[in-house]
Amino acid sequence: IQYSFKEKVFHAQLDVNVNFANVLFGPKENYGAGQAVIHFANNDDWYIYVGKPDNPVALKLGIKDLSVKTTSYIMAGNKIPAMKNPPAQVIDILHNEAWFNNREPELFEGKGFAFGSDFNVGTGDLNFLIAYANFSAGVGFDIMLIKTDSVYCKGDNEPIGLNGWYADGQVYSYLAGELGVQINLGFIKGKFPIIKTGTAAMLKGELPNPSVLRGALALKYELLGGMIKGNMNFKFKVGKGCEFVGKDEPPIDIDILGEN
Repeated sequence: IQYSFKEKVFHAQLDVNVNFANVLFGPKENYGAGQAVIHFANNDDWYIYVGKPDNPVALKLGIKDLSVKTTSYIMAGNKIPAMKNPPAQVIDILHNEAWFNNREPELFEGKGFAFGSDFNVGTGDLNFLIAYANFSAGVGFDIMLIKTDSVYCKGDNEPIGLNGWYADGQVYSYLAGELGVQINLGFIKGKFPIIKTGTAAMLKGELPNPSVLRGALALKYELLGGMIKGNMNFKFKVGKGCEFVGKDEPPIDIDILGEN
């Protein structure tokens, strides 16, 4: 804990490390579980972080190959980083990375409030004779409320949101698994998957002005090492989104962009 009487700046930082019998522990270096920061300088320079999107508070329960991990964060103040993308597993199964990366992160950093959490389970390889199987699943959400007067829809002369306030949120889940055989005969060695499958769902909303709700559900599968494979996708969109631009970029009159 530090306080500068000259600059009138208060800054406190708390780091937590957890290791309970090597079963429940922090998954970061030296069993780090997370960090909290409180900073007050003046009305224009204050923030409270209990974890951050790129460095959340995390705990992991590990019993042999079975692992259960949860992460979370909560932030408030005048220096709020942009909301993170969903996990790579969700993006991979939905086959639409551009759908999530449709904005410049630095445009959505500033004053506001944000929190999020996720929960993940992985079995590792489950072995029975020459057969193996592994499964993983996860669910999570992120919510952000930010005040900005420097983000515009391209082609519009008014900043987004209501009196500068704009809300963004997402909720997602995924389930993936693999079943196969593992062989070690000297001249033939390795894992040979019989079936691999994954499914993911995502709901993402932004409001107001523009207000848009997007949803996606996908399933992908591979049989016999990829000899047979396919995927199914369902998407919907309610409302109109736009291409976000910064305040310094001159607005250009174009049609509002739809989904990629």
